[in-house]
Amino acid sequence: MKKIFITMATLASSLFINSSYASCTVNTQAIMTPMPLQATNITVGDEIPVGSRLLWQTYNLDFATGAASWYTVTCTDKKPVKANYTFSKTPMPLSPWSPNDYSAGKVYQTNVPGIGVLFHQGVVGAQAIPVSKLASNENNAPAGTGCESGTCLVIGNYKRWDVVLIKTGPVKPGTLLGSSLPCVQVNYTNDVNTPANMLSNTCITGAINIVSSTCKTPDVNVILGTHQVQDFKGKGSATEWVDTSINLTNCPTFHGYNSAGSWYVDGSGTNNAGSPTQNSLELEFSPVTTVLDSAQGIIGLSEESNSASGIGIQIASGTSASAVPFNLGQKKEYPQPIGSQSNVTIPLVSRYIQTEDKLKPGKANGMMKFIINYY
Repeated sequence: MKKIFITMATLASSLFINSSYASCTVNTQAIMTPMPLQATNITVGDEIPVGSRLLWQTYNLDFATGAASWYTVTCTDKKPVKANYTFSKTPMPLSPWSPNDYSAGKVYQTNVPGIGVLFHQGVVGAQAIPVSKLASNENNAPAGTGCESGTCLVIGNYKRWDVVLIKTGPVKPGTLLGSSLPCVQVNYTNDVNTPANMLSNTCITGAINIVSSTCKTPDVNVILGTHQVQDFKGKGSATEWVDTSINLTNCPTFHGYNSAGSWYVDGSGTNNAGSPTQNSLELEFSPVTTVLDSAQGIIGLSEESNSASGIGIQIASGTSASAVPFNLGQKKEYPQPIGSQSNVTIPLVSRYIQTEDKLKPGKANGMMKFIINYY
């Protein structure tokens, strides 16, 4: 019983001492308005690199109408006033993934596996929240020197902070809930945070549909036709182009990603979701037969009995009217319109092309594997 009594007395004393530290007071009631997520859909391709930004949304509190509308903080001493950005609530733990930059160790998990969230403050030299910064708009004292009269106008222009969704690993489709994200609290004080010096406490509401899937990819069989040796007139001569397009089916809706939206708690601007980056399909070829000319997209024929010689197969992007040789050493991107879905056609054509001075008739088969990457 004696040990319990001593512990309780120590705790009570500690709480009493902390309450005496409340030396600053903000002259307005704290803003508690929740911020709704502005975006409704994000499509995350499998090949979007870990660490990529999937969404950016800015919280804005505008004080640009003049000093008369600025908030003041009154302190009982002259220590420099700081803006403390902290979390009043963290529904999810820190992410096991962490970047090697200013936000290291400050990325939290969300309720969707593979997506983390980071909060930061400041346009130039942004710092990850939680962070404590010297108030930059003290009116009657330079930043960092304290309030000579005991009262400072510390909030000028506008205050902002950002919520950033980041890819932290393989993404599982689902609904990302705003309620799974931390709540941001802002205090202006030269001592500890208290309700008296709290400017705002903002939780996030709403939900975002997370799409992460691929198209159905069929094999492509192309008949280039039967041709006579005399149809070829020398090296570089070729047959007519034949449609070799890849037709993808059952594709996800391509909503895009990495939009940069804004929300204005005081109605001083227009809330918006921003414009997303288009998702993209990336095509690369991996020839099974010998590559004869990578830059011109020419491969050799399959080695089998009775094979022709002196002939190759050329593949190009586009149509027969706009064919451009496909460089087999490179990948080609096909941006997808925002909101497009279901079926996607990647236009390709192919043909026989003479590669040697002498020709030998026979079978003229070839094979290439293709890979579709999703961004």
